[in-house]
Amino acid sequence: MDESSEKRRSSSLRGIPARIREEALARWKTKGRHLPSWMLSLKEPKWQRWALIVVTAFFSAFLMAPTSLRVYHLVTGEPAPETIISPITFQVIDEAATNKNRDEALKSVLPVYDYDDEMVRDVQARIISAFTFMQEYLAREEKYREREKNKTRQVTSVPNDKAAGIKPFRPLDE
Repeated sequence: MDESSEKRRSSSLRGIPARIREEALARWKTKGRHLPSWMLSLKEPKWQRWALIVVTAFFSAFLMAPTSLRVYHLVTGEPAPETIISPITFQVIDEAATNKNRDEALKSVLPVYDYDDEMVRDVQARIISAFTFMQEYLAREEKYREREKNKTRQVTSVPNDKAAGIKPFRPLDE
């Protein structure tokens, strides 16, 4: 196409912003091949820089990606065509060996007992003391309750506990 048709085309685009006008002229110059609008925006330096960064990032990621992304089709019992290393580490416990080692460790330690006669006597004395205390306490409580019943019956006669040799009862929860 000649210059006159280009002038007519540009004169019909007056009053339209420069960017849109440039895009329209670029489309017209491609002789009917329409480029997507996002490709037209790549002509700006800002978008060129971003495109370069994105392409570089994808290229770097591709280079650094592990190469073991292959899927293996193996049959049970046949040898693998190459050495395959698992990306996951796990522990396999040998129960028989563990139990054997545990039994050997138990057998290697001798049982040691410290027998203390004094401690046995001390514990026995404390148990006897506790039972004796409870028997005396219950006996005093019974006498105390009997006296309280008698007090309510006979208000005038009050027995003297000290003269009779009876210890005064004191409840435990006080």
